[in-house]
Amino acid sequence: MKWTELSVLTTNEAVEAISNIYHEAGASGVVIEDSTEMEKERVDQFGEIYDLNPNDFPASGVIVKAYLPVSSFLAETVEEIKLAIANLENFDINLGENVFTM
Repeated sequence: MKWTELSVLTTNEAVEAISNIYHEAGASGVVIEDSTEMEKERVDQFGEIYDLNPNDFPASGVIVKAYLPVSSFLAETVEEIKLAIANLENFDINLGENVFTM
């Protein structure tokens, strides 16, 4: 099966809402790449090793990714996702840059 990766660069405020939109569109899960992840303090109580690569995270904001199967309905699904994300502004959710890529 072939998959299409959808991603949107947004704010922390919009992560949960966008994740829900992806789930409603048929994604089984989401990937969240938060620019603040590199700055978080981690407690090393069990000998964990954290080796985060700064290139894996956006310079600012949050990237929310999901994967949808390639189908004949993919174009309509993507348009519905874009519209649903744009409509979040009606609920005073800050979308930040709102850069959508496939």
